[in-house]
Amino acid sequence: MLSNMRPKTYVIRFFHWLLLLLVTGVVACSKEAPLPEQQEEEDPYVERPNGARLFSGYNRLLITWKQTNPLITGALVYWNNRSDSLLYTIPAGTDSVKILLNNLEEGEYQLELYTLDKDRHRSGKVMLSGYVYGDQYASTLTPRRLSDIIYTKDERLRLIWAPKSEGSAIGAEVAYQDREGKTRQIRLVTGNESESEIPDIHSGLRGSIRYRTIYAPGEKVIDTLFSDYLSQSYVNRYAVYDSLPGWAFRCKVMVEEQTIADHGGMIPFKEKMDEAIARASKKFQVAGLNDEGNNQIHFYATEILSFSGRSSQFTTKQWVNDASLDLMLVVNDHAADDDDSWGWRRAPYLTLGHDYQGIFGSNAVDALLHEFGHTRGMYDLYLGEVTAARNPVSHQAYESDRCIMNYPYGETVWSEFAQIIINASGDERVARHYWDFFPDAFWVKVKRKDQTPAVGAKLRFFPVIQTSSGNVVRENDVIQYRTTLDDEGSYLFDPPNPFAIDQIPNRNIYNFLVEVSYSVAGSHYTDYAWMPMNDALTAGSRGIPYELKIILSN
Repeated sequence: MLSNMRPKTYVIRFFHWLLLLLVTGVVACSKEAPLPEQQEEEDPYVERPNGARLFSGYNRLLITWKQTNPLITGALVYWNNRSDSLLYTIPAGTDSVKILLNNLEEGEYQLELYTLDKDRHRSGKVMLSGYVYGDQYASTLTPRRLSDIIYTKDERLRLIWAPKSEGSAIGAEVAYQDREGKTRQIRLVTGNESESEIPDIHSGLRGSIRYRTIYAPGEKVIDTLFSDYLSQSYVNRYAVYDSLPGWAFRCKVMVEEQTIADHGGMIPFKEKMDEAIARASKKFQVAGLNDEGNNQIHFYATEILSFSGRSSQFTTKQWVNDASLDLMLVVNDHAADDDDSWGWRRAPYLTLGHDYQGIFGSNAVDALLHEFGHTRGMYDLYLGEVTAARNPVSHQAYESDRCIMNYPYGETVWSEFAQIIINASGDERVARHYWDFFPDAFWVKVKRKDQTPAVGAKLRFFPVIQTSSGNVVRENDVIQYRTTLDDEGSYLFDPPNPFAIDQIPNRNIYNFLVEVSYSVAGSHYTDYAWMPMNDALTAGSRGIPYELKIILSN
């Protein structure tokens, strides 16, 4: 057991055996008692204290050895080139000698030690060297900080220590609340350890600990020093998740190591990540989503862990069968150009990276919000958009419905179908597939300007397709859907689903430009209309066929 000392107060507390020393030992200095003369070679032999050891202390040194020779009754110590000395009387019956040198200045010391018999014959010299530490040394000590603090699922608190900057740090003293809510104090050995554990931590949603570093400059010390106390909060993430109202989804967040370092370490990174996820979740908590549950929808990080290497090591694996999470978020602000750094990667993982000019900025949070929308079943509405310049058929532009699932940056609105599928998916771990909402029948119904059926008008369907440079209206129409309207000005699609390529529901055309060619009083006209997939899905969600209704300009 070591005595303790704070660097700023320097109050020394002695060992229990040092208390015994005050009772049984007698200490004298050279100014108070005469020192033995140098003995001649023919004087009686006195045994040396060959097993003597020297211990460092705060402005003091301790000499100790085992006393086995009853003829040895005292000791003599010199230091500072014999300008200082101490004569010590060993009490009868002592089996362990302890000599304390007090009020020493900080620095290195060389000691000469001799033992004496009752006639003050002295032994041969034993040299001891050691270091006395004091205010100067104490002023250089800084606390060893925590790099992470983790409340585990089995109700332990893991303390992950930052690398040691000071080699004399040997432990930590931690104050915390135990499971019964009582304040406890524990000493932990943290010399070369990177991790410690508190097994009986309080099980509330959140808590905090106070800790300070214990220092001992060397292995042979009698005094320890303490840094100032630091405080650190922690989160019982599993308890917080269980406390969330409404629909809640567990996120396992994997963060690339340099990205963590860029944000000041894991502890501040976790705070920023929690805030970002909460901000994204907030835009789900609006009228129209989970109205029966008071609009409560939450995403929450139950785990935040570090990784090194590529994001794709996670996004190429299937985590659906991992019961510990609902979705995986991979955060990598240093992803290589050919690595995953943003976007939805199919259930249940998504990524967030350097493409957003700051992974905790407003654009990144809105992008995260958008990706969470994917986890609840919605697709990208912008896949149906096209600019006039990229429409070589009619040179008209098309903009999809305003929605967070279109371009999310600064957006606050969920489109009708986005609300439908998010509500339909509810709190299920795996969301509903949007393609499950396709109706059974798809119609086009065309009327002339005078509201009469456009009998005999011809239809052609030009798909909006995705290319590496953006969406474009394909110049070639879909041959199998070329048709002439019937006597009611109607067309029933056959094959039935124009949005499903080869009738595979999840291989999609997201929009069509519909061309209507017709004649009025011998004059020929061509009109155009858009047929977005979103409208068909909305109809299907209501249990009705999809009808594209077109009113011609003539």
